[in-house]
Amino acid sequence: MPIVRSRGATWFTVAVQALARLAHSDAPCSSSEMAPDLQSHAVFLRRVLAQLGRAGLIRAREGRAGGYLLARSPEEITLAEVYQAVRTLDVSDGVEGACDASTPVLTALDEIEAEAERAWLESLARVSLADLLHRAAAGATTPGVYAR
Repeated sequence: MPIVRSRGATWFTVAVQALARLAHSDAPCSSSEMAPDLQSHAVFLRRVLAQLGRAGLIRAREGRAGGYLLARSPEEITLAEVYQAVRTLDVSDGVEGACDASTPVLTALDEIEAEAERAWLESLARVSLADLLHRAAAGATTPGVYAR
């Protein structure tokens, strides 16, 4: 049986970058405005943003001046919440990959991945979006997309 193994790392990266972009914006941002900055396709980005909206991390504003906004301050959003919001998305978007491993091996691998994910979430829970933005600003050698 073909299995695609993914824990959403690509989605997570795009989600964090999108939230960082929103944190540095004074006005709502559309997915088509953000996509080039994130080097992402707008449709792909909208799928990520939809998950972030369902998790209550962002909100959408309708209309001509519409777009996405943070639902809470960057200090109140942890990276664990971001990861949990998008972790069920599959980066393959329907592309199947074969895995010939036996069921016991897959079961053992799932257990190991679950342990790693727990440790990853514990670490991410200690970091807010604001912490990440401060760390990025302190380490930036040249102004980036998110610099103010």
